[in-house]
Amino acid sequence: MSFLSVLKSIGHVFGAVATAATPLEPLIGAIPVAGPIADTVLSAITAAEGLVTTASQGAAKKAVVTAVVNAQHPGVDQSALSTTIDQVVAAMNALSTALASIPAPAPAAKG
Repeated sequence: MSFLSVLKSIGHVFGAVATAATPLEPLIGAIPVAGPIADTVLSAITAAEGLVTTASQGAAKKAVVTAVVNAQHPGVDQSALSTTIDQVVAAMNALSTALASIPAPAPAAKG
């Protein structure tokens, strides 16, 4: 599955994830060493989804995320960063799948 298809399949979740994650940013940022980078990766993925909206641009979105992380955290291992980006997108995809599996409540009986 391409980066773009994963992002498109969970695009509707990004807004909810960003909203839900905002109060957690101080906690994520407080995790030694990985915390600030993790926060940057999450923020950059969300931003890339909003910035690059045309089809078949998964590589461009990943390049945006990579550039943002490298600008804010010089010296990050590129192989580890690439793997991390893919893993975060996969985790967001899993979250989307899990949320989609929650059945809608039955309509209330009219009385």
